[in-house]
Amino acid sequence: KFTVLDQKFTVLDQKFTVLDEKVTGLELVIENETNVNIRRIAEGHCDLVRNLREARKVDDEKELLAIRVTVLESDMSKVKHQLAIT
Repeated sequence: KFTVLDQKFTVLDQKFTVLDEKVTGLELVIENETNVNIRRIAEGHCDLVRNLREARKVDDEKELLAIRVTVLESDMSKVKHQLAIT
């Protein structure tokens, strides 16, 4: 019975060794590949957000200029109307 148990423990030890090697391999893949790729994606996302902010800033400036032009046109129309009356 001890021989059978010893053989079973040997098999279990081999399986644990294989399992340990697989876990170590997974840890290396996560550390060297997955984490690096996640970092690259995050950096790309930051660039996209920065570009979007810059594009929105230009759009906001255009919108403000359009509003100012509309107000100036309205004021000019009032001035023309007053000059035509007098």
